[in-house]
Parts: sequence; C-alpha cells; structure tokens
Amino acid sequence: MTIRSTSTIGLALSVAATTVALAGPDWQEIGDAGKFAGSAQRTLGVGAIDSISGEFAAGFGENDYEDMYLIRIDNPQAFSITVTSSVGQVGLFLFNVTQANEGFGLIARTESGALTSASNDGTQAAVNNPGIYAIAIAVPGWWPSSNGGRIFNFTTEGETSGPDGVGGLLPHTGWQGTAGPIGEYGVDLIGCGFVDVPSPGALALGGLGGLLLARRRR
Repeated sequence: MTIRSTSTIGLALSVAATTVALAGPDWQEIGDAGKFAGSAQRTLGVGAIDSISGEFAAGFGENDYEDMYLIRIDNPQAFSITVTSSVGQVGLFLFNVTQANEGFGLIARTESGALTSASNDGTQAAVNNPGIYAIAIAVPGWWPSSNGGRIFNFTTEGETSGPDGVGGLLPHTGWQGTAGPIGEYGVDLIGCGFVDVPSPGALALGGLGGLLLARRRR
C-alpha cells in the first residue's frame, strides 16, 4: 500500500481542479445565471470563449425563463452568436453595460440564425467597439422591458432588431410576455472572450466547485 501525505493529496486536488477550470473555451451555467446586467453570471476563463450551455428550469422561487451572462467582445467585425434549444426558437438579446451595471438594449434576434454585429431593421444599431457586454437567452414569447415598455420590436421575418420598442432607450428593468416551455440551450460564440481571468487560487477552488455545481437543477 502506498501512503501519501495530506499535503501531496491536497496538491493533486489543486492541480486537478486547475485542469478542469482551464479545460476548453467553454462555460457551463452554475446555479442561475441571473436576469439583469447587474446579476448576470460573469464568465471566468482564459482567452476566447466558444460556447455557453445552460438551462431554463423551475425551482428558484419562480420559473427561470431567462439567463444572462457577461462576455467580452474582442472582434466586433467577426462577432456572431447562435443558439439552439430544446424549447424551440429562443430569444437572444445583447445589451450594453454601463459602469453602474445597468443594461441598455443593443441588438436582438428571436428566430433561428446568427446574431451578428449589426441590426437589419433600419435602426443602425451595432456593436462598434470591443468591450464587456451582456447577452440574455430567453424562452419563446418572453421579452426584455424597461419602465417604458418592451425594448425590442420585431416586425419582419429574419429581423435583427435594434432597441426600437417603446421602452428601447431606457435601462432594462424587467421581463414580460407569455413565456414558453423550459428546457436546455446551447450558445456558440465567435469573436468573444471570457470577462474575468481567474487567479491561481480561484482556479483551484473554482475548478473543483465547477465539478460539483455545473450540473445544476437535476
């Protein structure tokens, strides 16, 4: 029988956890990703982020019809996000984020196809600069709103909308509509990176925590 010291075992766990945290340019939702820019889940990793996976589910005091994440857009010209889901054509919404952590609607899409850096509805809304943005994924029929009403208005098939709703110029404060079914989703990203680079200590703890928490709400 081989006897290992507790310090050796602890080092092995730390190295293993760090490996998990750095494994692949992907992010798995932990707990509930939040519903506003101020409570959005901050993606944690190194370099580019290629995918996000998560779930709309019951069990958080109210049904979870939307999830919001903070990402960094590194290349606005190449920027593209597509989403697939078990619940059908979900909404994909991109927000500017202020220093006060308020979200302002920028562009959005509610049909299949990629959300790219510019609207095609005549509003001329676009991702013009690299920086930190919030993306929200929502079940069909569920819309971000402000105190003035819905932020985005969709009038044509295949539309990528700017913030042309009656509440489009105000900060995001709520969600409204008739929410569709709940289930899982996956998001593919191009031209994007993680928001935060973890410290070595956070890598060790976060990696192990990710193993325990990644498969949430089961």
